[in-house]
Amino acid sequence: MTKNRINLCLARQNFSIVCDEDPDYMKQLETSVNNRINTYQRLFPTMSTSKCTLLAMLSLEDELRKTKTSYEALEDKVFQIGGMNNAAAQKQE
Repeated sequence: MTKNRINLCLARQNFSIVCDEDPDYMKQLETSVNNRINTYQRLFPTMSTSKCTLLAMLSLEDELRKTKTSYEALEDKVFQIGGMNNAAAQKQE
């Protein structure tokens, strides 16, 4: 896979990164992260950009953990259903 050099601006800080990801995808991430930071800046106008960025990171980590927990629970249910289907199929044989 080819490496892409991408210029991003996050929390008014410029970054030049090299990665395997599609540049359009990285720009979408940039927009999403900046939107989160901007939300905290609107909610807390006297708070520094650094602190708003940390709050955005905290909210992203919270969402990630909750999503992983939901995914694992769903994966367990799918496994259980698959086990039930296998047991039912064996009974029919």
